[in-house]
Amino acid sequence: MFSFRLKELEFDADRVMRAVEDAGARSMRRAGAFIRAAARSSIRKRKRVSNPGEPPSSHAGDLRRLIVFDYDRSSNSLVVGPMLFPGARKGHVLPDDTVPHILEYGGNATVIKSGKTVWGKRKRIHIKARPYMRPAFEKGLKDMYKKWQEIK
Repeated sequence: MFSFRLKELEFDADRVMRAVEDAGARSMRRAGAFIRAAARSSIRKRKRVSNPGEPPSSHAGDLRRLIVFDYDRSSNSLVVGPMLFPGARKGHVLPDDTVPHILEYGGNATVIKSGKTVWGKRKRIHIKARPYMRPAFEKGLKDMYKKWQEIK
């Protein structure tokens, strides 16, 4: 038979709170990684233009590379999405920083047309929505939920 005596019981509330915050931060970063992966995998690198309502095609791969996530511990918030595109380049939509937003929600954009004989001719076009972040968010959360269910 065993016997023991408990001399002192110490409860460190700060240590427990730090452990809870660390676990929450890990979960948020994991969710960001899942959502980023879902968004990146939905964008196909192909030559054809995507149909309205399906994720956009990535002809050069820029959009896929620019999708990032960041967790801010001080505000306990997570941001997932494309960074602003670099400055305007020949043959791209102007201004480039609106491209991800226009692809997600649709809208008007100015395009520089470049052909064999005409350089720098601008044309205003309407782009129909090709959502990729909202579906990725929903898929990423669903996948995360499944992973959490497996832990039980």
